Amino acid sequence: MAYSLPIALLPHTSPPLPSSPLASPSVHSSSIKYLIPTLKTGNALVTLLGLRVTMDDSDHLCFTLPELSATKHYQTYPYVQEYQLNVLDRRVCARVHDFRQACHRRSLCKNRAGCLRCPTISSAQAPFIVAAANVTSVVGGAGFLGQKLAAALLETTKFCFDKLVLIDVNQPVPPKNDPRVVCLALDLTNFEALDKVLDKECEIIFHLAAIVSGHAESDFDLGVRVNFDATRQILEIIRKKMLTTRLVFTSTVGVFGGNLPEVVTDYTYVTPQNSYGMAKAMCKLLINDYSRRGYVDGRVVRLPTVSVRAGTANKAVTSFASGIIREPLKGEESVCPVSPKLSLWLTSPYVLIQNIIHAATLTTGSLGPWRVVNLPGITVTVDEMISALRKVAGDEVASLIRFEEDEAIKEIVNSFPSKFDNGRALNLGFVVDANYEDVIRGYIRYDLKKI
Repeated sequence: MAYSLPIALLPHTSPPLPSSPLASPSVHSSSIKYLIPTLKTGNALVTLLGLRVTMDDSDHLCFTLPELSATKHYQTYPYVQEYQLNVLDRRVCARVHDFRQACHRRSLCKNRAGCLRCPTISSAQAPFIVAAANVTSVVGGAGFLGQKLAAALLETTKFCFDKLVLIDVNQPVPPKNDPRVVCLALDLTNFEALDKVLDKECEIIFHLAAIVSGHAESDFDLGVRVNFDATRQILEIIRKKMLTTRLVFTSTVGVFGGNLPEVVTDYTYVTPQNSYGMAKAMCKLLINDYSRRGYVDGRVVRLPTVSVRAGTANKAVTSFASGIIREPLKGEESVCPVSPKLSLWLTSPYVLIQNIIHAATLTTGSLGPWRVVNLPGITVTVDEMISALRKVAGDEVASLIRFEEDEAIKEIVNSFPSKFDNGRALNLGFVVDANYEDVIRGYIRYDLKKI
C-alpha cells in the first residue's frame, strides 16, 4: 500500500486538525528542507518500522507498506478527518509520524554527519529503525526494574525523547538528576487520572506495573484490577485518542503451566496455574489484537525470573531466587522455600533492561503477526545457584542458606517451565547472560556496593 504526500504538506504551513495523527507542530520546515535533498538523490530508499519511503516524479514522498498490496494516494493526507481513517490508514499514520519526528530530530542535530540519536537518512542505512519520541513513559517507574529502566533510558542512544515520565502508585524518585524526568504518583485503577496523563505526546510506553504473583494470588480482585483492567484501559485510551503509541508490555513465564513440552517456544499454548499468569495471558491477547487492528504498535515480552534483585524481598513467589544470593552476600541468613533440585529460567536485571529497551526498537515487520517474545534466559537449578555463590563468595557465605519448603510456593513455582527455545529472541537481537556466576558478579559490582 503506497501513500503519496506532497512535500509542501509535510512542514505544516497552517494549523493542522487536532484529530490528525500526523499533526506534529514540532516538525518545522527546516527539518524537512535538510532531508529532502538526501531523499531526492538517486530516488533514495529508507525503511522505517517496515515503511518504505521514496520520492516520486511529482516530488511526493511515497510511504509504502510492503505487506499490503492495495494502493491509495492522499494528496492532503495530514488533514484527513479522524472518521475517514480506517484501520490500515492508522497503521501508516503511526509510521509516517515516526518518520516526521525523525526528520525533526535530524534537523536539530549539530553533527550533520549523523549520530546514533539522529541517524543519517539515506539509502545506505536501510533499514532505518530508530524513531524519535517526544515523551517516553514508564508505568511502574518506582519499582526495582522501573528505576533501572529509567536510568538506562536516560543514557540510551537507541531513540530520543524530550521527557521521561515515571508513573507509579507511589511517587517515583528520579534515578538521576536530569531535567527530562517527571515523576507522577498515580493509581492505575483511577482511569480518569490515567486518561489525563496519556496524550498525543506519549509515543513510547513501557508498561511494567503489576501486582506480582504471590500478591495477586492472595488478593484476586486487586490483581485483576491492576494487571488486567488497567492494561485494558491504557489500550482503550490509546485507541480512542488515536495515539501513535508504541507499547512495550512486560509479561511473565507464569502464563505457562500444566502439561507442557520439554522446551517452550514463543508459540506454546498458555495454561496459567496462577491468577497473575491468567491476567498477563489475557493482556497478551488484547495487545496482539489491538496491534493487528492498527490501534497500537504493541510488543509483549515475557520475562524470565529476575535474579538478583537488589533491595528487599517482594511478594513474588520467585522472590527466593534473589533472596538466596542477596541476603547471604549481606551476611544474613536466607530461607529457601523450594527443593534444591528445582530448575528455574533466569535472567539478570542488567541483561533484562537491555532487552526491554531493545523491544522498543524492533521493526513491526520483524515481529510478524505474533507480537509476543519470550526473552532469553538460562536454566539453573537452585543447587547450581548455590554452587555459583560458593565459587564467587566462598563457603561461609553459601552456608547462610537453609531450606524450609513452603507447599503453597512450591505448587506455583513447580508449574513454571524452565527450558525455553531462545532462537527467535536471539535472531531478533535480544541478548542472554553467559552463566549464573557472571550474574552474581554483576550484582556485586552494580548493586551490592551501593548498599
